[in-house]
Amino acid sequence: MTADEAKMTARNFIEEQDRLRGGPSEDLCSDDYVAYLASLAPMDLAGHKAFSAVFYAAFPDLKHNIEDVVAEGDRVALRIRFTGTNSESFMGNPASGRSVDFEALVFMTIASGKVKELRGQFDQMGVLQQIGALPARRGGVAIATA
Repeated sequence: MTADEAKMTARNFIEEQDRLRGGPSEDLCSDDYVAYLASLAPMDLAGHKAFSAVFYAAFPDLKHNIEDVVAEGDRVALRIRFTGTNSESFMGNPASGRSVDFEALVFMTIASGKVKELRGQFDQMGVLQQIGALPARRGGVAIATA
């Protein structure tokens, strides 16, 4: 697999989640797919779908905007900007109606044209601050938001 083919697989993987309004497509994941997201325990495909369902339920207009893609061999790195509006409860917090805009770094391993492993980090605290569930921080000081 070329780096360009790996990039295309990674892009399709991300774009398909928005099209499906949920987790990754089974067609784009290997049988032994595993995802490591934020500080959560490793997830198989079903676990990743359940995790994604929480976000799409809370942010029905959630969108992944791929900003950078770099690949070498079967490894792909992506910088993704997420945008959406908190229209439903999220992690025990009532819907705020506020918009979110946050970045994630995602690293994928591609095997036989499918995603075998995904490792992603995103600003969990920033999401909660943007919806008003936590106070915003500026210069190391918590700022109350109204």
